[in-house]
Amino acid sequence: MFHDSTDASLRRVVTAALQCLGLLPAQRRVFVSYRREESADVALQLFEAMSARHFDVFLDTHSVSVAADFQAALWHRLCDSDVLVMLDTPSYFKSRWTTVEWGRAISKHISMLQLVWPGHTPERESHLATSKRLTEADFNGTRLMPEVLADVALELERVRSVSVALRHSNMVGTLRTAIKDLGGSVEGVGPKRSVILKLPSGNPLVAYPVVGVPTSVDVHDCIDLSDQRAAAVVYDHLGISKEWSRHLDWLASRVGAVTWLRSRDADWQLAEIEM
Repeated sequence: MFHDSTDASLRRVVTAALQCLGLLPAQRRVFVSYRREESADVALQLFEAMSARHFDVFLDTHSVSVAADFQAALWHRLCDSDVLVMLDTPSYFKSRWTTVEWGRAISKHISMLQLVWPGHTPERESHLATSKRLTEADFNGTRLMPEVLADVALELERVRSVSVALRHSNMVGTLRTAIKDLGGSVEGVGPKRSVILKLPSGNPLVAYPVVGVPTSVDVHDCIDLSDQRAAAVVYDHLGISKEWSRHLDWLASRVGAVTWLRSRDADWQLAEIEM
């Protein structure tokens, strides 16, 4: 890859290295949350510019097919996004839908890149948000200047790595608490951030936390990492579409070598595994 001379902090280089080491997923998914009447031009500009930089960008007007359940598809994609880009305009929180997007991103521990419009004071703060205040000089009419777009792209690289690490850490923390409450322990960390658990019986369990929506590829990786030991794919089921949940149930019934663990129900399900 070519190094961008404006990227003094090596944000793109670092995230590329983390991806090569298996510490960041290959997917680079971004969700754009905005009010159409105030920031549609910038939202579309971000969609085009970030897509050109190999991000998989969700924009409501371009990313849902006409035959799909719009809201189910939207929430499903939010669950699978690394970062929510919040175009914080004066009436952002006056819309029910943008307010819900913001709240559900917090519930899923998804980090945010908050682009604050000129002269606007944010109504709400989030510890998951990185704020970038825009000025009038950052705009050319209703669109952002090219250099501002470039800086947003680089900041997305950094926020994305933080978001993935935070969500993975939350799942591992939940697992640690659950297994200790049951009388087991965390024995260590394996490749691709897998976690080695010791059940109360003394038997090992290789847990493979998945940030976002799990797929059959994650099952494959989990089996490879388990090395003949019992294995479990750990994921946050909240917000995943009913169709995909049914697919995961079907996959579980066909692949008996792996257990599915919902992180929010980890203690309940780990107790069942021990039986």
